[in-house]
Amino acid sequence: MLTDPKLENLFADMYHETRASVMDREAHLFDRMASARKDTLVLFGAGPLGQATLSGLRKIGIHPLCFCDNNASLWGSSIDGLEVLSVAAAVERYKDVGCFVVTVYNGSSPRRQLRDLGCQCVMNFAVLYWKYADQFIPSSCMGLAHPMWDDEDNIRLGYSVLADEHSRTLFREQLQWRLNLDSDRMLPPSPVSETYFPSDIIMPIPDEVLVDCGAFDGDSIKAFLSCRNNQVARIYALEPDRKNRVKLEQYKESLPRDLAARISILPFAVGKQSGYVDFESGNLVRSRISLAAKGEATECRTLDEICDGAGTTYIKMDIEGSEPEAIEGATQVLNRNLPVLAACVYHRWEHLWQIPALIRSITSHHRIFLRRYAEDCWELVCYAVPTHRLID
Repeated sequence: MLTDPKLENLFADMYHETRASVMDREAHLFDRMASARKDTLVLFGAGPLGQATLSGLRKIGIHPLCFCDNNASLWGSSIDGLEVLSVAAAVERYKDVGCFVVTVYNGSSPRRQLRDLGCQCVMNFAVLYWKYADQFIPSSCMGLAHPMWDDEDNIRLGYSVLADEHSRTLFREQLQWRLNLDSDRMLPPSPVSETYFPSDIIMPIPDEVLVDCGAFDGDSIKAFLSCRNNQVARIYALEPDRKNRVKLEQYKESLPRDLAARISILPFAVGKQSGYVDFESGNLVRSRISLAAKGEATECRTLDEICDGAGTTYIKMDIEGSEPEAIEGATQVLNRNLPVLAACVYHRWEHLWQIPALIRSITSHHRIFLRRYAEDCWELVCYAVPTHRLID
């Protein structure tokens, strides 16, 4: 395994701090930043992340003062019994006494907005999640830093299989962010419109057969059709959540008849083996296979089974942390059909290095890349691209 001086410098910086001091920082960074305001929380962002944060805090006996949000249609309402204020009203009322926790994934602009309005205590929700890790980690896609001290060999392996310097830079940035939650030195994200379908590394083909794992409400299919000018041979949309499938069916029905006829909606989860799994449904984008034997029994298929005879050329995976198992269940199709694979690697922190290494262990026919489409660690995607689909 080749060494990279930039990675070696990062490890050297990491080991300047002891594992014990990192654990102390994880436990107490919020307290140090919030100081006397730690019991007077204001949540900026009343969307799904804010609501999940509110629910988690209440379970441990913490009750925020209010939501604030830039969405004027929410002002004066309540969500889950908590008042929603305008940002101006919340700042006027609480700027000197409140700790403003930004519960927005792309949070740099809201944090800057609050500081410009004079708020003394503003922080990323990730700092709060570190403080209350037993409640929020890993179900939130967040993780703690100190386990990296025990996983250096695997981190090095995941890094070593990346194909370009941009991917390696993103990888190093992710390690650094996981250590200190500092976003300031990260590269800007790639265009959101290219999520799963980047224009810089993958050669388009007109007769694409897309297998969309975690098709949700059709958002990825819409993006795919847009960037490919509706040129597609077939789309298999896998969505095990019944509520999401209703929206997916509605989206399909909105398409021209000839295009809709090329889309098949399948009610399956995907995994390492076929059978039935417990599935937590009704959570919109957070619906997922359950590891705690809760949820409803849902049929799970391997991609080797689903893709048999389908002529698959492109696989997209956004399945809330089950990506490694699904990739293992795609061993035959990856080596037989040589499709492009686009798999999310942000649902569990260790997936950053585990998934690239797993793909390399399965196939030697693909080159492996990383691209990020949101701030911090969010919307980070690993691509496995067969050599005949690479853009020179």
